[in-house]
Amino acid sequence: MSPDTPLPPTLTTHVALSFAAIARGLFGLIWQGCQRHVAFFPIFIPICSFITKRIHRFERALTTPPRPRKPCPSRAGRAPDGRIRVALPRSHAWFIKMLGNRANAYAHYLEQLLAEPGVPELIAANPSAARILRPLCHLLGIKPPCIQRAPAPRRPRKPKTPRPPKPPKPAPFPNAHLRHPSSKWPKGVLLKF
Repeated sequence: MSPDTPLPPTLTTHVALSFAAIARGLFGLIWQGCQRHVAFFPIFIPICSFITKRIHRFERALTTPPRPRKPCPSRAGRAPDGRIRVALPRSHAWFIKMLGNRANAYAHYLEQLLAEPGVPELIAANPSAARILRPLCHLLGIKPPCIQRAPAPRRPRKPKTPRPPKPPKPAPFPNAHLRHPSSKWPKGVLLKF
């Protein structure tokens, strides 16, 4: 091998570079959609920043060893920062519904990338990478098995404790038929003579 020949990329760099290329294609597709439909423009910057953050976080998750997660502090006591937040749609495959079949091609590229040999093992070794890809796959409408959450372990049911037996019903009044008739009148009824 001569010194001028580039080294073959490792699987990690190949996956990170391929993911970035797919994301750049999505940026171009979003921009074309905004030029055709002005209604898409308000979500252009939020979706691009969403995808950009996913690219950087995915690359960082693949290149650095996994760390234990820290518990997140509660947001209850935080003051609002004053920024305007645009909520992105949350329905399954909304990106494809919005931009059509051209977005479907990028979903297929991502699905092929995640199905390449060695990639499921790489993602299984980095659970944070699966967490990063899950929302992007949701908006593209794909469900690769390598990023699906493991089913939560079921807690064993508590054994049922037997209920205490009900107390026996009291015996009926022995001479109930001999009661005074005024005890059978409904409440609130007054008789005037």
